Amino acid sequence: MEKNLAGDRKQIEGKLEYDCFSWEALEEVAKTFKEAKRKYGNNDSWRLSGTESIKVYQNALQRHLIELHKGMPDTYTETINGVDYHWRHSAQIIWNALALCDKLLLKEKEEKGK
Repeated sequence: MEKNLAGDRKQIEGKLEYDCFSWEALEEVAKTFKEAKRKYGNNDSWRLSGTESIKVYQNALQRHLIELHKGMPDTYTETINGVDYHWRHSAQIIWNALALCDKLLLKEKEEKGK
């Protein structure tokens, strides 16, 4: 058992901790999600389905990681058909990792159901 900031004893063993990242970092990932919906449409058509989606999310994650590794700025703007989309490589890495995790969890669930 650990003491919380108020000095009370609180059982934390076995509980998930949701404060491991700053709200600002989580907000950047949420902004990435919002930009993706704006870019690809608000109708979930941007969500990939099927087993090929796993490879697409892996590749996207690696592509953004490599851009940072090469020394590219974290933030950038992409213009498509005259519309500016504002991105952050680090947030796209996290977003693609979450999408990949989601697809792998769904795949596990489907395989268990067979």
